[in-house]
Amino acid sequence: MKYIFIFFFFSTSFLFANKILLIDDNQSSFNIGRTTSYYIDKDNLLLSDIQKKSFIPLNVEIPNFGFLEPTYWFRVDYKLDNIKKYKEWWLNIDYPLLDFIDVFVVQKDTGKPIMHKRSGKLLPLSYREYEESDFLFSLPSDIGKIYTLYIRVQTTSSMQVPMKIVNIKYLVEDNQTSKILRGIYYGIFLILMFYNLVTFRYTKNKVYILYILFLASFVIWQLSFDGIGLIYIWDDWAWMKEKGTSFFVVLTAFTLTIFSRSFLETNKYLPKFDKNILVPIIFILGLLSFIAIFAPYKYMIIIGAVLSVIVPIILLFMGISALKENHSAARFYVVGWALFLIGTILFAGSKFNLIPGHFMMKYAQQTGSVLEMIFLSWALAERFRILEEQHVTRIFNAKNELEKKVQKALEKERANDQLLINQSRLASMGEMIEQIAHQWRQPLNTIGLINQDLYFKMMLNKFKDEDFKKAHTQIDKNIQYMSKTIDDFRNYYNTDKQVTSYLLRGVVDDVVNIVEATLSHEKINLTIVSKDDIYVSGIRNELIQVIINIINNAKDALREKNIENKMISIFIKEDQDNAYISILDNANGIKENIIDKIFDPYFTTKFAHQGTGIGLYMSKMIIEKNLGGSLSVNNEKNGACFKITLPLK
Repeated sequence: MKYIFIFFFFSTSFLFANKILLIDDNQSSFNIGRTTSYYIDKDNLLLSDIQKKSFIPLNVEIPNFGFLEPTYWFRVDYKLDNIKKYKEWWLNIDYPLLDFIDVFVVQKDTGKPIMHKRSGKLLPLSYREYEESDFLFSLPSDIGKIYTLYIRVQTTSSMQVPMKIVNIKYLVEDNQTSKILRGIYYGIFLILMFYNLVTFRYTKNKVYILYILFLASFVIWQLSFDGIGLIYIWDDWAWMKEKGTSFFVVLTAFTLTIFSRSFLETNKYLPKFDKNILVPIIFILGLLSFIAIFAPYKYMIIIGAVLSVIVPIILLFMGISALKENHSAARFYVVGWALFLIGTILFAGSKFNLIPGHFMMKYAQQTGSVLEMIFLSWALAERFRILEEQHVTRIFNAKNELEKKVQKALEKERANDQLLINQSRLASMGEMIEQIAHQWRQPLNTIGLINQDLYFKMMLNKFKDEDFKKAHTQIDKNIQYMSKTIDDFRNYYNTDKQVTSYLLRGVVDDVVNIVEATLSHEKINLTIVSKDDIYVSGIRNELIQVIINIINNAKDALREKNIENKMISIFIKEDQDNAYISILDNANGIKENIIDKIFDPYFTTKFAHQGTGIGLYMSKMIIEKNLGGSLSVNNEKNGACFKITLPLK
């Protein structure tokens, strides 16, 4: 049994012993994982000590030892064989998070080191031969010689070391391809951020700003993870080198969870889950984000790696649960996270050599994250559409409700207007009765005197035919005068609302016929200055009502203030567009503290039995609403001036 074990040990050692990697022009890139062996250095040995140690064959494409702190040495023998075209070859280590890398090249036959180069995330960029996110080391390229490559790696990140030896053509082409793809990748994120920023500007919905914060933290983490940020943005900023990656992976989990809670409205659709699970998770993630600012990278990166697995699963479960609760926009959210998880699994499987490597596998995570962000933006757009529909529905319902309220208010206002009109008519009728009384007083007195004269002549037997004819003529004249007065007032109260064209001077003459007697009784001198050919259109009697109302107010003011030489003047003029009627009195004007209120309904300076306070209000409504003009008042030198403006015919 003992001899069988010894035989098996030597056989396997021979099978897994380092092979010499032959490099020729048939390939541009040579993966050196399967020809590599490794040694775990717990004592920080020198190269001379390491050369004496026994290395363990790897026999894997990509060395991966997880989150371990010891120093690892890797060894590979290579030989440039049959090289004619590309004589410049490089060692490419495609993992930007490695802290320190020392590369030694030893000549195989002599065992003497001929090259030592250093690089790593925590070293200044000046150590790099080629400023790229990958670690690149130019190698000796003498054809036919065998070299031993020793690679010393120290890192607090994951100890995965994907290594290739590539020629200059591959290096240039891969660099160009990477730059194009990265430009597209980060360009998509910038477009998404700008789009959602504009949407937030117009909607003011906090979910969009939360999404932008998530995008920003994710992009910075991705820049750190890819090594792009170190090369092009923060350069040798020590904190970003040491803690940036771990901080932003935790911050991304935090902002993502807050965004998802707001977007999925878990407090509405999943209240128990939100209260008992999600809120505590958000609190923990916020606390971890703060701790990650100061905590050592080696601890926080492990926490970040765990979160990057757990948080997406929780959020995917949230999306599915919200979808079951009829959150329609959640379907895009679920699809986005499913694609991201698929991309992450493919990327991790490729990195850990669990699935065959492929060009697309290298960019599987980036592809998945882009698709995820696009679907999340699509989900936000869908949510915006739903909110817009709900908002339009609310506006439509509010509009209908408002229309009902407006209709009721209009009906109430019309009823109030009708009440005002009736009150105005009653007040106007009182004024007209007074006008008729004044108009009829003189002819009635005359008729009475004629009647008395006839009676006394008859009693004294002095009655003659000539006296009868004379009395008949006088009585007939006075009766005709009284009849004309009735016609004037009947025309004034005519309910015909037909719009006609009429002379302003004719309107004023009709007004004078109605108010002349009362003005004479009050000893008020009325003067009119007018052109005879000014035409306007409208309802004639309504303008008569307004002018009578203004003249009556002027008459009352002159009476109350005991003005000796009472005067009312009416001026009619025109310009290119309008006609103007100005009615002035010499009653010393209206007090300045009430002049702005005289057109208000129910405002009056008269005693309760003298006025209702609606005459001027109704006059203004008639001029502005029915006749399309304006009515204003101002104080002149000796009194008030009411100005009526009407559009010309």
